[in-house]
Amino acid sequence: MRGDGTPAGWYDDGSARMRYWNGTAWTDDVAPVTTAPAPQPRGSSGVPGPIGLCAMGAAVFGLIGVCLPWMGPELVGIVLLLVAFVLSGVSLHQDATKWPGYVGLGVALLGTLAGVVMFIIGFMNGYSSTV
Repeated sequence: MRGDGTPAGWYDDGSARMRYWNGTAWTDDVAPVTTAPAPQPRGSSGVPGPIGLCAMGAAVFGLIGVCLPWMGPELVGIVLLLVAFVLSGVSLHQDATKWPGYVGLGVALLGTLAGVVMFIIGFMNGYSSTV
């Protein structure tokens, strides 16, 4: 920029700093380094999404269902756990707080383990046909 007619002003001096060019030479004045605001990460809106909350609800009711000793509620619980798995996965890809999706996923996994145990116990002992 030596004598090429560049007007005075703030320019990048080649070292990623803004330095003042007085029209003929660089001065010792440098602008303070400013950083761009960090992009807000996904899922940090602080508001739980409705799909995540539905996933948690389905997982909790599914867990309760599979723990009951009758075949009917156990089958309903299995369906609710499958729904909870799907809704949890969907909620983790939304721009909302992630914790409901993770909780729904964890409870659904716990419910699946409980369902397997209850099914084995029920199968070995014979399911009760009375409520």
